[in-house]
Amino acid sequence: MNGNIKKSEAIEVYFLTVDNNFEIEEFSMFNNINGTPTTYIFNSNMLDESMLEFIENSPKGSRIIINEIKNRNLDGIIYNLDQSVFLSVI
Repeated sequence: MNGNIKKSEAIEVYFLTVDNNFEIEEFSMFNNINGTPTTYIFNSNMLDESMLEFIENSPKGSRIIINEIKNRNLDGIIYNLDQSVFLSVI
């Protein structure tokens, strides 16, 4: 999946969801900030202050990659989503 995100709109995002009634348990975000590859791992579907800072510190035109998304189905089984989410910072 691809999309755009404005830094000012990042504060309006509170959590990640998937359409299959699964709960997201964990995911990682990657970006290259000022020449330094940076990855954060989150053990929740909730976005916290560090994630908002991560987006705010991302230069315009950069891409944030959300991947390694693990979600739990209604039976409690954890699955890895095979698809990453790519966001371009505008």
